[in-house]
Amino acid sequence: MKKRYNSDLELEVLALYKENLEIKDICKRLNVYKDYPSIVAKKYGIARGSGKKSTINSELFTVGNKNSEYWLGYIIADGNISCIDRSNRLSLATTDLEIKDKFISYCKANYHLQKDNLHVMHFCSKEIVTKLISYGITAKKSLTLKLDIPITSHLLRGIFDGDGSVHNKRHYCKITTGSLVLGNQIVDYLEEQGIYSKLRNRNNTNHYDVWVERKADFKKFFDLIYFDSEDCIRLNRKYHKFINLLSS
Repeated sequence: MKKRYNSDLELEVLALYKENLEIKDICKRLNVYKDYPSIVAKKYGIARGSGKKSTINSELFTVGNKNSEYWLGYIIADGNISCIDRSNRLSLATTDLEIKDKFISYCKANYHLQKDNLHVMHFCSKEIVTKLISYGITAKKSLTLKLDIPITSHLLRGIFDGDGSVHNKRHYCKITTGSLVLGNQIVDYLEEQGIYSKLRNRNNTNHYDVWVERKADFKKFFDLIYFDSEDCIRLNRKYHKFINLLSS
């Protein structure tokens, strides 16, 4: 049975196509018909061998480094890990140009595709994917994620930039997750930092919101996640929204 054709499959095809893997091997690995790789490459204007296998920095996403911890948090929120046959891929899709530019600058993603206003960055690295899995960030993480590394302010800021929101007028914010375990881990971490939060299920679904609703805790939350932050490891749109609310 052939696979359902979608943008994720196109990315898999392009990654292998640009590395000059034989067409027959691409078709066999991804279970697609023989003309599909060429059709996808033509659609995106990709020539054979136009991509180069880049050397991935093994220090990427290393715990203890604030830049790495921020992007770990963002990957937890919005990233995707794929482990298919011998392909170990990390990808991030976003419509936010600020995130796109900063992520590429951090990890030197060797493939960047744009479809309408959606930007998809990804690279293949068994070492990096294995590292992320050891942290608890797995291929099917959305509902089951349980972190096996400590939450830090930088990691939490990354999660918040990916899955958090600030109210337009009131002093409260929230982080949304599909994992009840991760939600409780965040609540416990905030409690350790002296910040009261509440975990609520959203309408009996697989969505959980960690709410920070008290004005004093809202300020503490801001001070916590933006302590020692820099332009390259924060989403300035949310950062300035916090500042505007706190100054009102």
